[in-house]
Amino acid sequence: MKFYQPNSRQPEWMNVLPVDPSRLSLKELRNFKDFHRLINTDDMKEAPPSVRYFYQCFRFLYFFVLILIDEKRFPALNKCWDDLRARYSHMETFEDGVFLESWIFFDFPITEDGRTVLDEYEASMKDSETLAKSQPFIQATRTSRLGLYQEVLSTSKVTKFKELFTNRVISTLRSVLEYNANEIFLGRIVQLEEDQFLLGNPKCFPPNRKQALLDMVTDRLLDLGYTDPDFDRSLPIADLYGKFMKIAGPYWMSVVCDDHDSEILLPNHYRKYYKS
Repeated sequence: MKFYQPNSRQPEWMNVLPVDPSRLSLKELRNFKDFHRLINTDDMKEAPPSVRYFYQCFRFLYFFVLILIDEKRFPALNKCWDDLRARYSHMETFEDGVFLESWIFFDFPITEDGRTVLDEYEASMKDSETLAKSQPFIQATRTSRLGLYQEVLSTSKVTKFKELFTNRVISTLRSVLEYNANEIFLGRIVQLEEDQFLLGNPKCFPPNRKQALLDMVTDRLLDLGYTDPDFDRSLPIADLYGKFMKIAGPYWMSVVCDDHDSEILLPNHYRKYYKS
């Protein structure tokens, strides 16, 4: 493909166009401009390279998801997107554009056999040079999930957490600058090569809520053990917790949302999206 020759006198986004701008309609130009704005990471100039890489890949994935939704390839995905965004996207709690979206992109099974957006994204790049560049991102997101993490140590560059239920101790790049000692974070920790970091803005609970959180999740796990065939109550509690946190994104959204009078969703609320 012959690319259009860059011109220093025109906006940067025009210099990445694959064709001469004069050949494109006004709508096509606007779409390219919006896409360039979406994937641009100039807002993260001070972030480590691994974090910049991750967020740029995330923004490419976001664009891919919008295509899937526009083409209505997976009815459950459209239902999930429309439902959760109508419930929560207008709230300040979810203004980071990551907490809600990452659960839909990374964890939500868009088909009942467990296929995810990430699976579709990976398949779309088969036999492409882009796949190798995207593989670290895909692997990092595929193995990530929401978790409850209590701060145990902080420096100017690192935050060390101990996860509730699993008792794993995790050191992350410090991305939340101000919080109280021993505060509990609801968030997604991503590992990319040697770096681990919290994705987006975590939702926080004071340390005196720890027992209440432990009891709340334990109760939900017991409920799922009785009502959901995918949950085997004979498994260790740490394994059940991991599975629970993978599927229970909508439940946590309803717990931490700004409107405290809104409906608390069931942990396996996502199953509703498969119904016609």
